[in-house]
Amino acid sequence: MGTKISIKKIFLIVVTVALFMLMVKLGFWQLDRGHQKLAMEQALEQRMSERPIPLTDWQDDKSQPQTGIKVELTVTPFFQQAAQQLAEQQTDQQNKQSKVQDVSSMNTVPNLVFLDNQTYEGKVGYLVFQLIDVSELSDYAVALLELGFVPGSRDRRVLPPVGYVVTPQRIEGRLYRRQDNPMSRGLMVEKMTTQAGQAVLRIQNLSMNALESRWDKTLFPYAIQPLSLVKMMNVDGEVSKDLPHPWKPVSMASDKHIGYAIQWFSMAAVLLMLACWFGYKLYRQSRHSAKILK
Repeated sequence: MGTKISIKKIFLIVVTVALFMLMVKLGFWQLDRGHQKLAMEQALEQRMSERPIPLTDWQDDKSQPQTGIKVELTVTPFFQQAAQQLAEQQTDQQNKQSKVQDVSSMNTVPNLVFLDNQTYEGKVGYLVFQLIDVSELSDYAVALLELGFVPGSRDRRVLPPVGYVVTPQRIEGRLYRRQDNPMSRGLMVEKMTTQAGQAVLRIQNLSMNALESRWDKTLFPYAIQPLSLVKMMNVDGEVSKDLPHPWKPVSMASDKHIGYAIQWFSMAAVLLMLACWFGYKLYRQSRHSAKILK
C-alpha cells in the first residue's frame, strides 16, 4: 500500500513540475514575442514619418522586416501591354473601350485576387489585390497592389464587382506582408467570377511563394498598399470609388503578448503555491502519523 502511495506522489510531483516548466516557458515565449512586436511597432512608427523612396531604389534587407517602408512607383496593370496592342488595332472608339474592358480575360493568369475572411469596421469580406507589372525592377516581374476592402455577401458563391487599375499612374504606397492563416494550408485557390463577370482568384492565404509558383513569374515579396489615390475603372468603363485600406501590419499588438505572458507566469505562481501548500500538508500528516506510531 505504501509503495502505491509513493508512486502516486512521484507521479503528482512529475506532473506538477512538468506543468510548471511548461507555463514558465510559455510565459517567456510570449514575453519574447511581445518584445519583438514592440520593436516592430516602434520601427513602423518611425517609418510613418519617413519620405517614400523610389521602388527602383528599394533593397531587400533580410536582417529586418520591410513592412511599413514607403515607396514611390508607377502602377502599370499586368495586362496593359496587351490592352495597348488591342486598342491600336481598333478604329471605333466604342469598340476600343469594350476590348480594353475584356482584356483581363485574355490572360491565362487572373489579374485580380480576393483574400478571403477579412474584417473591417465589423464587416466581413475580402481584401482585393491586382497584379501589376514591375519589370522596371531587375529581380521581379510582377507585384500585388492592394485595391482595398470590399464586404462580402451571405452567398459565398457571389463575389462583389470591383474596380481596377486600367492606365499607368504614379502613386505612393507602403510595403507589407501578411501572415499565413493558421486555419488553412496553402493558397486554397478557387477560380471565381464576380457579379460583373470578372474572372478572379479567391484565396485563403496571401502566400507570396505559393502565388509565385502558381503564376510562374518572379513576384515581388511584399504587397503594396496605396497611400495616395488610385484611379480605378469598373467593367462599364466608369470611374470606380476608392476602397478602404485596413492597416494591420502586426497580427497581435505587443501589449497583448505581454498580457498573455503575465497570465502564464501568474498561473505558474499559483501552481507553485498550491504545490507548496499540498507538500506542507503531506509533511504535517506524515509527522503526525510518525508521532502516533511512536
